[in-house]
Amino acid sequence: MEPLVVINVAVLSPGLVKQEDQLRRLRSRRVNRYFKPVHPVFPAVTSPVQASLTTGLRPAKHGIIGNGWHDRERLAVDFWSQSARLVQAPRSWQQVKAENPDFTAAVLCWQQIMGCGADLVLTPAPVHKHDGSMISACYSQPAGLYSRLAEKHGPFDIIVDDGGHHVHQQITSFEHLWPHLNDKGYYIVEDTHTSYWPGFGGGFREEKSFIEYAKRLIDKMHSWYTDQDDIFPFDEWARQLQGVRFYDSVTVIEKDLKSEPPLLIGSTNGEITGSRRSLQVRGRRSVFQGRDGT
Repeated sequence: MEPLVVINVAVLSPGLVKQEDQLRRLRSRRVNRYFKPVHPVFPAVTSPVQASLTTGLRPAKHGIIGNGWHDRERLAVDFWSQSARLVQAPRSWQQVKAENPDFTAAVLCWQQIMGCGADLVLTPAPVHKHDGSMISACYSQPAGLYSRLAEKHGPFDIIVDDGGHHVHQQITSFEHLWPHLNDKGYYIVEDTHTSYWPGFGGGFREEKSFIEYAKRLIDKMHSWYTDQDDIFPFDEWARQLQGVRFYDSVTVIEKDLKSEPPLLIGSTNGEITGSRRSLQVRGRRSVFQGRDGT
């Protein structure tokens, strides 16, 4: 059996493949043999579409009718649940494996793939604690696959997160992948407007959202300068961050590893000097106290 790679690209239409120069490789003779328009299922959103692609069935048959649904027994709304048991039909790789036990399959970052029976599986899987907090985690089959991939192919100059848009997925991915970003590298998170959608775990100034998480990184980046250690102590993130930039639906975090605090430039009797000493002292008292409105 020839190797087959299936890549799910949102809103990629036949017109874009024909028109965009950036996609010229998809117009090659070899790939065009397999390029066929697909009639979308309803609702045409991520989870139902991916379940239909991997089962060959419509939502009425495989049971995935949306990215989230209301659980009447628990009186709760679940979004982006990842258990493969939610898909009530065999996936394509399971059907092939039944006929050919030597067949192998890898499924990376698709929806509802935890325990899906593939040989290689990788997807964010945070652990939610009883108090509402979260432990970042990543599910992989076999165990340790995620770490081995990151160590083999990293570190990376740019990492772009355009995977699951639930806020816990964005935070989980960032905390797992940040150590594999090169110094002076950029970590880019797309579709951060979901931080304002309760259905994605967000909401206006929701503490658990990725936007609020990124805002707190700004405080940590500036913790070099704190003279209020009791309420705002120095944070080691200051040694790793160069900048946090917010754009419409995009957040960019720049890495800059440093062992020493920033150099403060001053002038005494016309002589310009530089020193890091004042920022290395913890529990210090501001020389501006009483003269800066405090």
